[in-house]
Amino acid sequence: MTGPAATARAAVLATALAAAVAPAPAHAQEARGELPGAPVRKVNPMPAVEAAGVFAEHSVEGWLASPLGLFFDPAQREVYVADTDGRLVGIFDPSGAPLFAFGAGLLEAPFAVAVDPASHHVYVLDQDRARVKEFSFRGVPLGNVALAGLDGRKDVVLSALHVDARGWLYVAENKLSEVFVYDEARKLVARFGTVGYDRGQFIAIVAITTDAESVYVLDQVGTVVQVFDRRGKYLRGFGEHASGPETFSLPSGIAVAPSGKIFVADALRHEVKVFLPDGLFLGRFGGRGRAAGDLGYPGQLAFDGEGNLLVLEKINGRVQRFRVREPKPAPEPLPAGEPAPGAGAGAEAEPETR
Repeated sequence: MTGPAATARAAVLATALAAAVAPAPAHAQEARGELPGAPVRKVNPMPAVEAAGVFAEHSVEGWLASPLGLFFDPAQREVYVADTDGRLVGIFDPSGAPLFAFGAGLLEAPFAVAVDPASHHVYVLDQDRARVKEFSFRGVPLGNVALAGLDGRKDVVLSALHVDARGWLYVAENKLSEVFVYDEARKLVARFGTVGYDRGQFIAIVAITTDAESVYVLDQVGTVVQVFDRRGKYLRGFGEHASGPETFSLPSGIAVAPSGKIFVADALRHEVKVFLPDGLFLGRFGGRGRAAGDLGYPGQLAFDGEGNLLVLEKINGRVQRFRVREPKPAPEPLPAGEPAPGAGAGAEAEPETR
């Protein structure tokens, strides 16, 4: 083929080839330690994740029905599940054995649950989304939690809650796009967030979790993961809604591993993605199905006291436990010219025999 058409085609091919071999942008090169003088970044590989068990029924109360809320209580070593269509809160041991359930006649459609580590009181968000209901350790109703800054408002729409290891309560309000933080005495100590797509802003908060230092807020529409200090100061954020293995369609749950890695569920893609604390994508697992290791509309996530990941599955009506094994760190490279341990003069000599 000759003429203008051939010339145009050759130009297109040349442009594509140049793009394919062009160096990565400076910020990407720097992250990988490719720029001259840039520090070499040590990237931990993806942990090994293996399906290790499933639990899905309340014993005599029946099977889980469209569960949405999940919380692991480290003090009692119990798993709490907000069974939305079942109108119950189910309590299980870490292996999945049902222990107790409550809520019949008291709950309409519970979708979030958390437990105070000191009092063992159970906090529940129900269908009305306007208040946090409080129950005793075994389901005796105790009224509603007093929430300064939210009580008395007629347009409250609560969307997420969490209790950290110190007993601080975190509540997300969807219309204000704010997170309210209450200490162990339930005194309001911080509130942060506004409506928008910028740093520290939210559109649709769906989950909150914490580690020893930070607060992690998951947004279904805006920046997927935003990280704050305990008083609400913005630290960093990552995750976008787009195509690609590291991006999201409908983020639905978040948990921080003992290693510091961040696990985030994507409901529409039926998978869980894994990131380093700074947002670097490591890998993903799951896939639509009901077999061990498959996921069906995964939602809330939690780590148990043994480092296993618990994944709530709405469509499959179950909680699946995954064993997470961190890879062994690679040995540090030796300085140039330095012999390996055990090497050197006489190291390779055969032992004397008699």
